[in-house]
Amino acid sequence: MGAHSPLAPSSASRWVACPGSVWLGGKFPELGDTSRADEGTAAHWVGAEILLGTSQPQPGTVAPNGYIVDEDMLDGATIWVEDVLAVAGDRRAELQVEQRVAMPRIHPEAFGTPDTWLYDQAHGVLYVWDFKYGHGIVEVAENWQMIAYVCGILDLLGVDGRTDQHVTVDMRIVQPRAYHRAGRVRSWRVKASDLRGHFNQLHAAAHDAMQPGARLAAGPHCMYCPAARGCPTLRRNILAIADWAEGAQPEQLPPDALGAELVLLELLEKLVKARHTAIETQVEATLRAGQPVGDWTLEPAYGRQKWTKPADEVAALGDLFGVDLRKPLDVITPNQASKKGVDAAVIKSYSEYPSAGMKLVRDTNLTNKARAAFGANRNG
Repeated sequence: MGAHSPLAPSSASRWVACPGSVWLGGKFPELGDTSRADEGTAAHWVGAEILLGTSQPQPGTVAPNGYIVDEDMLDGATIWVEDVLAVAGDRRAELQVEQRVAMPRIHPEAFGTPDTWLYDQAHGVLYVWDFKYGHGIVEVAENWQMIAYVCGILDLLGVDGRTDQHVTVDMRIVQPRAYHRAGRVRSWRVKASDLRGHFNQLHAAAHDAMQPGARLAAGPHCMYCPAARGCPTLRRNILAIADWAEGAQPEQLPPDALGAELVLLELLEKLVKARHTAIETQVEATLRAGQPVGDWTLEPAYGRQKWTKPADEVAALGDLFGVDLRKPLDVITPNQASKKGVDAAVIKSYSEYPSAGMKLVRDTNLTNKARAAFGANRNG
């Protein structure tokens, strides 16, 4: 097996809904900034190191992918670790952490790497964890990624069509940075035998996806599809949305029609956002390559202002102004210090706005020049 499966469980929600995204995605290499993915990879490394007892990363530790560990990352990974250890109890040695699992029941080329799993054979419970460090909410119930992991793990354990009736599966998603009414750790418990239909759906979709020219389907799954910028089906849907928006719509709708339109608008919003994100990424990549793109340019972006001096020196600065800048383990931020009355010029000399890369903005000068040129040509 290669390093990455063409039928990765992490994208199962996409290739189940749109099998053609697998072959089409192969035609469009990833563009743009990968810092979010790198951050997530580093956060997973932090949690795995703690669970395996290999090391105890601290803020400032450099992860293997070169990303620097910060306090938020450590706090998030700790939530994952604490939930795992609370469930595992004295079975910590039985934990499977970041171990690749084959999924032949789905497809010979399907495999993935669950973050953590544990089989409590005595009580007939399989626990599977997925740590999500991003901000987007991921639901645990009927989560295709986790169901794919479970399918592979059950096969690995030798749980067949008779014994799966006596095995409970507890799928657990840990999301420290996404607000959810059910909390940062969410669980979906189901009998393994009740997942047979889901396994069959994964099998059918996977085999469809590996066929050249498999069908394409637009939907919310387009948001993270690498082929979104070149997908004819998504583009046709966006154009249809534009035609619909330009048409005459009645202002007063009966309640049923109102509810139905809201459902439609939510779907359209996701489709437009997916296409917008894909085209924006392509425009940024084109500009970074030195090629002009219409009315767009790149300009520096800056992160939140932070101190450049050691914490004890900043705390002493606050004492001079009669302001306590200390937190239990650190000092408050420059913005908070300004609100407490510390001189802005002094704060500026003690802090900086770290570079946050480049951001896409509309260049009004280019727009005005284009309009002027168009007008001149039209009148000439």
